[in-house]
Amino acid sequence: MVYLGFILSSVFFLSVILMLLLYLYFSFRRHITKANNLILLIFLHSFFTIMVESWSLVLMNQGYDIIFALKIDYSIILYFALPLLLIVEIEDFIIRKKIIKSEYKAYNFFRFLLPTLTMLLIVGAFGVYFFSAHYFVLLLS
Repeated sequence: MVYLGFILSSVFFLSVILMLLLYLYFSFRRHITKANNLILLIFLHSFFTIMVESWSLVLMNQGYDIIFALKIDYSIILYFALPLLLIVEIEDFIIRKKIIKSEYKAYNFFRFLLPTLTMLLIVGAFGVYFFSAHYFVLLLS
C-alpha cells in the first residue's frame, strides 16, 4: 500500500505539472483560447490533486495516524514557485489583454485572480507531494 499511495500521488502531481507546462506552451505560442480554457482546468485539477495526494498519504500509512512532526525544510518549494509565479502572471496578463472582456464585473475580477489562485494551489500540491515523498522514505526505513 505504501508504493500504491506514492505512485498515485506522483501520477497526479505529474499531471498538474504537465498541464502547467502545456499552459505555458499555449501562452508562449499565443493560442489564446486554449490557454484561457486550460488555466481554469488547471485550477480545478489542482484542487482534485491536493485531495488525491492527501488521500494517498492515508493510503500509504494505512490509517489516519500520520506523523506530521517531520523535520522538513520547505524552502526549496519557494525557489521553484516564485519564478514560475512570475512567468504565469506575465503570460496571463498578455492573455487577459487579448480575450474579450465580460460584461459581468465579478467574472472579470475572478479571472484576474485566477492565475494567482492557481499557482497557490500548485504550490500547495507541491507541498503535499514534498511531504508525501519524505513520508514515503520514512515508511520504508
